[in-house]
Amino acid sequence: SPVYQAQYMESSNYAVTASRATTLGLIFNPNDVAFSNHKIRQALSMGIDRANIGKNSNGDLLPAYGLIPPAVHWNGTAYRDSYPETQTAYDADAALALFQEGMQEIGKESLDSTKILVCSALMDCENLHDIIQTWQEVFGFYIGIEEVSESDTETAADQTYTVAVYGITAGYDSPAGVLDQFYSRTNQFYYANGSVDAAINALHQCSSAEALQQQCAQLEQTILNEFCFLPIFYKNQYCITKSSNKDIGYDPFSGALNFRNAKHFE
Repeated sequence: SPVYQAQYMESSNYAVTASRATTLGLIFNPNDVAFSNHKIRQALSMGIDRANIGKNSNGDLLPAYGLIPPAVHWNGTAYRDSYPETQTAYDADAALALFQEGMQEIGKESLDSTKILVCSALMDCENLHDIIQTWQEVFGFYIGIEEVSESDTETAADQTYTVAVYGITAGYDSPAGVLDQFYSRTNQFYYANGSVDAAINALHQCSSAEALQQQCAQLEQTILNEFCFLPIFYKNQYCITKSSNKDIGYDPFSGALNFRNAKHFE
């Protein structure tokens, strides 16, 4: 389950395994004049004070600077231990200057009023308020929040959204599995880049584990530099079992449970 549920977390009758396997980011409608401007998207990313968000989430959310979440392993170790994310310092003045350049490029004085589409099953919307508040202080505009159910999120993918929160994870435990989500023909958020597609294909032809790790690091940075997906939080996935059951293996990427070593105590 992606949802933090206090009744299980705080009960001795249940054992909860939390794995930070999802990266939540902001995506933008590519047909929107303002948000298809690179400088405006980059400014918005620079205008997120990532060191100071997610603090009221009971540990459910950690600020994200990268695409590949902490639960991902490669070659026997946590991928982020080998390739830590680049943590850029928050700089409100630089963000505003870049935002104004972008607005000049599109010939607009101000942004149209809009809302961030958020699926309630993906995260607690309260945790977006710090981002929205900082944007209001830095750029002088207010973006609202539109909370939708899971089924509405799928219909929202018909490009009626302007900004939305989107969760990225992998189908298997590998940094390549995360980056696969950016493949033009299969992603759900209208991201399309031929050179990124070629780089994703190259990941699957890699001759060594080290080479794959390096290529993943380069590709992650390439995608981040486009600011089409602005990482905001690393999110926990939860596996909830009764305390009487021990040693159940859990794969947060496939969602599979492994009962090979499981024990049951009455």
